[in-house]
Amino acid sequence: MGAPPLLALSGNQTQTAQSQSRTDLFANPDGTFGPCHETNGFGSGLQAALERHGADVVGHMAAQWPFFGHLLDDVEAMLARTDLEIAGHYDALAGAALRTQAEFIRKEFALTEAHVLRLRGTAALLDGNPTLQRSIKLRNPYIDPMHLMQVDLLRRWRATQRQDQGLFGALRATIGGIAQGLEATG
Repeated sequence: MGAPPLLALSGNQTQTAQSQSRTDLFANPDGTFGPCHETNGFGSGLQAALERHGADVVGHMAAQWPFFGHLLDDVEAMLARTDLEIAGHYDALAGAALRTQAEFIRKEFALTEAHVLRLRGTAALLDGNPTLQRSIKLRNPYIDPMHLMQVDLLRRWRATQRQDQGLFGALRATIGGIAQGLEATG
């Protein structure tokens, strides 16, 4: 028995199929399928740290602890790459039971973003990294149509009970195109 079709679409098929069960996978806010998004729970964790230790301690950690500073860098970049408007199109494909997860993800995203901006002392994500900020802003007009095409192809492929190999091939092409676009912009 081979990997379920969506597992076969991942960038690292061997690792995904061997190290994760099918239930560990869901649609991420940026529209990709894979392990739980890195920021899920991060905002809640920061909230707990702020409540327990205070803003001065957590701010000191962000400024003086290289590991924590780099972790914030990574989370900030992931948040900046995430397009919740595009994610809404993917959310529409989910059944009602899974659609409830989208609201949780959006709330956690907003909480995480608010805490990262507060700790960074900036008004917008990646204000401290204008090169990456601009790169993401410039790439979206090219990647967004591929996302919308992918949503349409997923809807149509599912309507064939996942039997139409032509649609499946086109779907795989959109995944490759989106992945290349995302990779090219960091």
